[in-house]
Amino acid sequence: MSNLRQSTAMRWRDFLEADEATMRSWFWRGTLAAAIALTLSGAAWAQVPNVGCSNATLNGDYASGVQGEYVGILDSSGVVHPFESPIPINGVVMQHFDGEGNFTQVDFFMQDGTKRPGATISTGFDGSEKGPYTVNPDCTGNFEIDAGSGPAEVIVKVMFVLARQGTELHGVVKALHVPAAPPAADNTMCVFGTGCDLAVQVRADGSKLGNNQ
Repeated sequence: MSNLRQSTAMRWRDFLEADEATMRSWFWRGTLAAAIALTLSGAAWAQVPNVGCSNATLNGDYASGVQGEYVGILDSSGVVHPFESPIPINGVVMQHFDGEGNFTQVDFFMQDGTKRPGATISTGFDGSEKGPYTVNPDCTGNFEIDAGSGPAEVIVKVMFVLARQGTELHGVVKALHVPAAPPAADNTMCVFGTGCDLAVQVRADGSKLGNNQ
């Protein structure tokens, strides 16, 4: 009986060792496959094709919806000082791109339950907003919205991609400078006259007017 137990124990140990070796083999095979996949993926992204986009691709009138949150105040070191609660925003925007790297826009935004201050025109929308834009050959791009002047200046920097032959625009706000904002939870201030940069999480999605695709 003792010999039988020893024999059984040895077979069980041999099985576990073989199984562990098999698992190690599969693990390293999986790791190698993942590494190859990542390498190929990196190579593919390193060779983004020139699909023929340019400033001329973004041309005409585009209507967009915008939503997101103001998270807090950014200090000069890039540290975020959060608000007590994020400030929600929702808006609609009409932009006209000239195909040569310039645009104008009107918009209407609700911010934390009330209309955001701005240069309101006769339609009730805020106007006097314009800026430059750049479209890269791979249909990525950026634009900058400049509104107001002096201590009341607002600057919004947006990164975007174009889709459906340039008839759709999808963007996220990269940076936002405002003339004033509520204090952060730690009492970091944004004072009118010097303004401040805000940490934001905001996206926009739009399409070209007259697009039937």
